[in-house]
Amino acid sequence: MPELSLTPASISYLTQFILSGLISGYLILRLRKPKGRDTQSFLLAGALALITVFIGLLFLDLSLLPTPRLYAVYLENTALALALTLLIQFAYHFPSL
Repeated sequence: MPELSLTPASISYLTQFILSGLISGYLILRLRKPKGRDTQSFLLAGALALITVFIGLLFLDLSLLPTPRLYAVYLENTALALALTLLIQFAYHFPSL
């Protein structure tokens, strides 16, 4: 595994990664209950899981050496595009009053 250079910015992304991972894990656990299995819950949990992946890729972008960090840089756009797609679908399927 390549060496990680921990800077203040990368440590900040690491704490955001841990926090968003806990929040998305909680939402995914709520999907296991029969009461919380609607379309909005699936879309929101998926979007937050992909945002967690995106933040993890940002952490790798700042902490890896220049050559191995290119893999993280290339995957950032994909993770962000999928997360935004799920968020748009969540807003589209949100029930109106």
